Amino acid sequence: MEIFNIRLDGRDRLPAGRIAVALGFFDGVHRAHRELISAAGQVSGARGAVLTFPLSSGVKGGGRLYTEEERLRLLEEAGAEVCLMADFSAVRNMTPGEFVRALCEYVSPAACICGYNFRFGRGAEGDPAVLSSALSEYGVPLTVLPEVTDGGEPVSTTRIKELISGGELGAAARLLALPYHITGTTEHGMRIGTEHALPTLNTPIDPSLFAPPRGVYSSVCEIDGVRTLSVTNIGECPTFGARPVHCETHIIDEVTGDLYGKRVIIYLTGYLRPEITFGTPGALYAQIARDIEKTREEAPLKWLNGQK
Repeated sequence: MEIFNIRLDGRDRLPAGRIAVALGFFDGVHRAHRELISAAGQVSGARGAVLTFPLSSGVKGGGRLYTEEERLRLLEEAGAEVCLMADFSAVRNMTPGEFVRALCEYVSPAACICGYNFRFGRGAEGDPAVLSSALSEYGVPLTVLPEVTDGGEPVSTTRIKELISGGELGAAARLLALPYHITGTTEHGMRIGTEHALPTLNTPIDPSLFAPPRGVYSSVCEIDGVRTLSVTNIGECPTFGARPVHCETHIIDEVTGDLYGKRVIIYLTGYLRPEITFGTPGALYAQIARDIEKTREEAPLKWLNGQK
């Protein structure tokens, strides 16, 4: 995916050829966002593009689901060929008419696509009807996609956060089109698990991100493109003395090689239990053995690969 940082001021470097532009914030890259991207990719003679803003320009309550790096990866996986990352400070005070004029004069989209609830322009004054009227003056067609629902509820980032907070990982995965996941670089921990033949990968959690409930999860760990069954604890590891909240993952099947400093993706596939303090390390490891067995029963790796 080509990425262009733009200000919509006529001095931007832009992609060659015709592009169809899906407009939105794409903070969750969920099913509704993916339909926008898919529609942009289906415009004849044009490459599918998204025009969005940096996540730092604003996320509604609860923190971001993903880092910027992760969002860009997901946009590409969803089919976007071009990402136009607009400087929010440069456009935040544009009226809807000014924004459309800059978009059409400087980007020249072959077509635009937005959702039924898309808002834009200063004070969010613009809506799809305003956008359609303004674009028509430049001969640019607009496709407005209807609401995407799941079980009668709208697919939205807010709803996804609610489901994850309630331990409903399967429902959240349906809305996201893949399991919710945490990405990070492994670092050295206390090595207590290694001493008890249950080594773990320690991954810090970005404090600016959405915080899933503390507890133990069935999971799938991806390293260098290889996915393995795992069990993940998110919390402070209170049995061995409280530590800053982090993600600690035990890979069930043996993986060889030095994994420290590796970039990993931890897919959370099911909520097993809350984090609790055990009286002895032995009691903790006996419970982890039960967590591992439960994870094997759920077979999240097959589920993740669409085989279940």
